[in-house]
Amino acid sequence: MNYLAELNTVHLDSLDTLQTNWQQQFAMMPQDFAWTGRNYLQLNEFTDYFQNLFQTVISEIGLPNGALILQHHNKEFNCNKTMFVGHIHRDVTRKCCVTIPLTPIVEPLCFHNNVKTHTPSIKTSRYSHQHPMLVNVSEPHRVLAVSDKLERILLQIDYDIPFNEVIAHRPSIWNLV
Repeated sequence: MNYLAELNTVHLDSLDTLQTNWQQQFAMMPQDFAWTGRNYLQLNEFTDYFQNLFQTVISEIGLPNGALILQHHNKEFNCNKTMFVGHIHRDVTRKCCVTIPLTPIVEPLCFHNNVKTHTPSIKTSRYSHQHPMLVNVSEPHRVLAVSDKLERILLQIDYDIPFNEVIAHRPSIWNLV
């Protein structure tokens, strides 16, 4: 079973550049924006920088995508419980997603044989700061929180296409992790 793949044909800018652009994104959001852990936005609600990044990834993959998501977990900012962190689960609204971390600390992502609590992980990895990562969220997984005090910011592109079909569409652009 495959769980993660790097999109090798798209190189992410430095973490400093991503974080600078995150600050610009955050500043352009409406004052009354109702932040949640998982924010579903339209492409035009992102800065030009992130619009270009999304469009590059979507074009490179060449398949119809679903929602564009800005995950923002910051206990002090939005007093929001980090969604699913620590809980073994399968995503039900998507089959896989491309994830781009915008923060330096990236928690371990663990995959399991089933969703039963306390099952040992069969694969543990982290998101890449060099390339967008395709994640098989149809399989049981969880994020191990490093600390509930750390800000966790991720960009995601949903796909309602199985992970292996996304890979098979253009296998040369992926590196299975």
